[in-house]
Amino acid sequence: MSTESSSENSIPTVIEKFIDAYNAMDVSAMMTCLHEDATFENISNYHSSMQWQGAEAIKTLIETSAAAFASRKQSVIQAVCNGNDCALRVEFAGVPLVDLPNGMKAGEATLLRGASFFTLKDGKIYHLTDIS
Repeated sequence: MSTESSSENSIPTVIEKFIDAYNAMDVSAMMTCLHEDATFENISNYHSSMQWQGAEAIKTLIETSAAAFASRKQSVIQAVCNGNDCALRVEFAGVPLVDLPNGMKAGEATLLRGASFFTLKDGKIYHLTDIS
């Protein structure tokens, strides 16, 4: 994974592993990065928000999402990290297998830009907010 962050602003290893597992669609590896009480929020177009609480609820989402794409890759463009908090400017490229509610069409390459905000607890991802 390549970023424009400096050594004092480096992305925590658990977040790097999570993104690498996301790109590989490796659900098990993603789950090892999540705190058991993790929460995830997805905000699309700054008005539609969905939230999941707990690792098991997030696992169901991850499995469903992985099955919906022929390929996907999230790249970190820029990172600002301090302690347990990390903000990433990201780019998402993917090809869905099915038409998705957000307007993505099956078989059509999609490129989105957004931001991901992570909070860590006990060395794992405790809260994640994606905005696109």
